[in-house]
Amino acid sequence: MTSNLGARSITEKSGTLGFASKESDAESRSDEQVMSALKSAFRPEFLNRVDDIIIFRKLTKEHIREIAHNLLMAVAGRVKDMGMEITFDEGVVNLVSEEGFDPLYGARPLRRAIQRMVEDTFAGALLDGRCKKGDTILAMVDENKKVQS
Repeated sequence: MTSNLGARSITEKSGTLGFASKESDAESRSDEQVMSALKSAFRPEFLNRVDDIIIFRKLTKEHIREIAHNLLMAVAGRVKDMGMEITFDEGVVNLVSEEGFDPLYGARPLRRAIQRMVEDTFAGALLDGRCKKGDTILAMVDENKKVQS
């Protein structure tokens, strides 16, 4: 079960659920406010049946980069299944991390950014014959901030 109870107390402090400041005191106060919201919304009998309560923290830029890296490695795995190798330079990771993060929606747009900027470009290269089985591909960012493979 998930809930957004207490999210307002987190967003009112910073304005969004996006990037985090590293203030453990503020996090501690937010945790207390979230727990208070839970206790006021649910009866103790119900909360006693819940095994664990996890309060998600705000995403940092490094978290977004890690998520982008993992999603790009999944793309590389699918490309490998097609008989090719693909590697991504740091510029690609940086670009999709910047383009795929929204302070309001967090990392959710990241997958769409990778599809639009990386997968669609690769599909075009496949269709026009620039990439074929057995190739090793380097994906990098050009001077127009577009991913090229």
